[in-house]
Amino acid sequence: MRIPSIICSFLIMSTSFTSAHGEARYDNPVDHRSYITEGEFKTYKSETERDTTGQPVVTNGIRLLTGESDLKQRVRVEDLASFIKSAENRAYPILAKNNAPALVLVQFDCQPNRLEVKIASQGSPQESILQALYEAMKSLSPLQTRGEVTFQVELNVRP
Repeated sequence: MRIPSIICSFLIMSTSFTSAHGEARYDNPVDHRSYITEGEFKTYKSETERDTTGQPVVTNGIRLLTGESDLKQRVRVEDLASFIKSAENRAYPILAKNNAPALVLVQFDCQPNRLEVKIASQGSPQESILQALYEAMKSLSPLQTRGEVTFQVELNVRP
């Protein structure tokens, strides 16, 4: 299955993917929907700082598009963390082949026994690399959920 060309070539001219931090509304550049929460959308980062100097690909953060109370009822945090780690382990070597800086936003829409993946990017990632990334993400085993869980992983490519 090929990435829909509209998603593959999507560029955001004036905003960053991380613009939702601290806001109650998030206008999603991947699926073009607006998400509203009672609190605020946050981009979660690792609690432990690590040196990423020289690493060609790093995760800028994780954005949950499913409310925290629903999330707690639908998925175990350990399962979500393991799924994200698996996605990173597959994505990093693929994106490291890109020869230009880019931001790549991978959205996972998880349902019980089903996984949908959407990708948006800023910069100049090669279409073949985005296609390989899409195929790798689609081949992940679905996240074990008890309902819909949607989140995004923002990856920074810096060759």
